[in-house]
Amino acid sequence: MLERNVRHVDVRHALVHARSCVEAGARWRVEGPDADGDDLSLVCAIEGGVVVVTVF
Repeated sequence: MLERNVRHVDVRHALVHARSCVEAGARWRVEGPDADGDDLSLVCAIEGGVVVVTVF
């Protein structure tokens, strides 16, 4: 997140307002807008909650 200047609020906004959510084994690829409306893609692993693995 720090390398790409993605804030926690951006990740939350993309997850809450996701346009696409596709299961890929034990992971999920989620695409949605960040807080500024820019596209954000996340790869998440779900283990007792949501753990963001990578952001791009």
